[in-house]
Amino acid sequence: MSLREVKRALLTGVSLVLLAGCANLTRIAGESEGIAWQARDMRFERRDVNGQSREGYAFNLVLRDLSGRGATISQIDYVLYQPATNSATRTVKGRWHLAPHGELSLPYWSFLSCRLPGECQERTQNIPLWDFTMRGTDGQGRQIIFKANVALPADPSAPLVKQSWPTATGRTTSPGPAPQRADRPTLDVGRVWYRTDGTLELVSRTEAAYVFVVGAKRYSVTPDGDLIDVHVDNVRVVRYDPPFPMFRWPLVVGNSWNYRGHLTNLNTGYAGPVEDLLRVEAFEEVAVPAGTFQAFRISGRHFRYWYSPEQAAVVRHIPLRDDSRLERFELVAAPVASRVSRGQSGISPVAPALAAPAAKTHTIPIVVANNLVLVPVTLNRVQGATLLLDTGASYTIISPTIAKRIGALPNAGTSRPIRVAGGREISVPFVTVPVLSVGSAEAAPLEVGVFDLYADSPGLDGVLGADFLSRFRMTLDQGDRQLRLEARP
Repeated sequence: MSLREVKRALLTGVSLVLLAGCANLTRIAGESEGIAWQARDMRFERRDVNGQSREGYAFNLVLRDLSGRGATISQIDYVLYQPATNSATRTVKGRWHLAPHGELSLPYWSFLSCRLPGECQERTQNIPLWDFTMRGTDGQGRQIIFKANVALPADPSAPLVKQSWPTATGRTTSPGPAPQRADRPTLDVGRVWYRTDGTLELVSRTEAAYVFVVGAKRYSVTPDGDLIDVHVDNVRVVRYDPPFPMFRWPLVVGNSWNYRGHLTNLNTGYAGPVEDLLRVEAFEEVAVPAGTFQAFRISGRHFRYWYSPEQAAVVRHIPLRDDSRLERFELVAAPVASRVSRGQSGISPVAPALAAPAAKTHTIPIVVANNLVLVPVTLNRVQGATLLLDTGASYTIISPTIAKRIGALPNAGTSRPIRVAGGREISVPFVTVPVLSVGSAEAAPLEVGVFDLYADSPGLDGVLGADFLSRFRMTLDQGDRQLRLEARP
């Protein structure tokens, strides 16, 4: 072992005894307390970190219940060891349900960071090690603690032996067995899903219809999931008569059903008869930004979508022809059963960079340019933006581009007068952002204005105002380029 490798091992905090002979200690599967785990979908992937493109290592940690009791995880602690830097410890609290004999996929990502000169010249020498400890209760209410120690391969593209799931008796089975059927789920008002087109929330439920909202869109469906109509800014743009059957419960591979009815679609300008034949084609793995899920693939003449029983939702929806007017989305974070947009925050099992660790004082790196302080923020835990810190601004303002990306489309009825530089008064529409995060400091929800304040300044997406900052005691250290926020009691 070379001196350089010894330095790297010491900095990583991994015992040199384990690294004797410089062996490749890949470990991508294991079992603890009746729960098996596997690391899947390993890959190098670039993401935006504080306005900079960083290369990192992504993977999905997939859990499987072997006991038949299931589990509810309430806390995930992990230590991330990485060569050439110090270890990082995080605690994430939330609620993740692992069904009896079911699977749960948790996506993780970390960027390759270096402290010693020349240490990052070869990315395969900087592979992170993850040490997970998860706490919760099983289906019988008993406290459980289980561990997963993940040592990822240096080259994620290299062929690996396909892992099989152990059983409670020690035998193995092939991963991801298809269920015989999926029954209609029961959903509670307030449940949310983070999607690429915005945050979808179930806002009301009656015997006749469920109403879901995402941005300026409102969907009405029957309790069976048949689509009744779609409103945008309180204008009905799509209507099916009778309602369009997205599902026929129970879902079973091979089942099919027909539809004949009338469609009015203001988006495409069509109004007239419509027919469709839908079929459950397969039960398979589908990879989306939220992770890899077992899902039923359903196809019609115009759309294809994947329904995940685990998530009780469509996790991917695509049109079968190239038309920007047709709906397309993917799940970007697994659902949390809390009314986020009504004032309660929820933690979803997303990559560590998106999950907020519990902390009273939050330290955030900033950029100082020409005496202006630029702060990286995250909206709905999925959309990054750069805002100008302005303690004199009453409201936080985001650009229309950022608002559109999170599905928060304003309407004129929400406008308020505000004053901008020079004392000029303008009318600005407002939208509700379920969660706005600055580092690990959060405001949930927060009403923000939508206006292009800096159209001539690419990379600047708005203003971080007193409506967010007043919730914290703020310390600005321009020398160290840090913003510290301490939660007010």
